[in-house]
Amino acid sequence: MRQNRPDFLHQAILIHQNWHYLKKWTDDTFVPYDYGYFAFIYDKNRITHPPKSMDELLNSQQPWKILYQDPRTSTPGLGLMLWMQSLYPNNTAEQWQKLANKTLTVTKGWSESYGLFLKGEGDFVLSYTSSPGYHILADKKDNYAAAIFDEGHYLQVEVAAKLKSSKTARISSAIYAIYANPRFPRNHPNH
Repeated sequence: MRQNRPDFLHQAILIHQNWHYLKKWTDDTFVPYDYGYFAFIYDKNRITHPPKSMDELLNSQQPWKILYQDPRTSTPGLGLMLWMQSLYPNNTAEQWQKLANKTLTVTKGWSESYGLFLKGEGDFVLSYTSSPGYHILADKKDNYAAAIFDEGHYLQVEVAAKLKSSKTARISSAIYAIYANPRFPRNHPNH
């Protein structure tokens, strides 16, 4: 339970028991509504031997060019920063320099970097493991894949909060109820 909730936030009343990865969620202000694992996406027509670890991505002699987002303005960018810190707690700056040597550009947000990637501007783009699934469903294309790393991928949980001053409190409560419904699609790459 959050003891020092700001006055402008309303206590969330939502049961999280349907999300196996959040069974220990105890915050009664912020409600999780979405999650995803970060990954570097590539085009299988261009990259035939993707890296199998962050180390391989950073240390490969391949002249790969990587697109990612600014951690100050983008949650995937922030996720990459935290991912790097968790993998390399004793030499994060050195690993960032290796990434910098392979960086094509750093964008303000996900849409900009992903758009550049789709135009063929880079070899890898920071996105989500679900991105290839989106392309299969929406574009009928199966040439995009997530580079799956041996050390795993960083989890992002997106949360919502209801303002006490909200003029649409009933609507907010209805939306929360939808998120709590076990039939709400949790693993669909389109949600």
